[in-house]
Amino acid sequence: MLGAASIQNSLKIDVVQESACTSADSRLRPSRDRRIRWAMIVRAIRIKKKIGMLQKTLPAKPLAKMRERAFEGAFLGIALIAMAGWAYFIILLSVKFFFWLVG
Repeated sequence: MLGAASIQNSLKIDVVQESACTSADSRLRPSRDRRIRWAMIVRAIRIKKKIGMLQKTLPAKPLAKMRERAFEGAFLGIALIAMAGWAYFIILLSVKFFFWLVG
């Protein structure tokens, strides 16, 4: 039978050999974490480029400018209608007051 000491020595040798293999592999190819980090950086750069391209195309669309102007136009239209209503109300009151004075 094998003694406990010989089993421990064989296990230590296996561990040393595996660590030597992994260190040699890590020198030859980048680690998994480094590859993941690099992939995330590349993906972030691609996303920024796509966003930049989309932002450049949005102002070029004529509908975007029309939407902005439509909001301003609607606000101006409502303000003009409100002013015309107040003018009509004041003129109507002044005419009634005139007829009350004359009549």
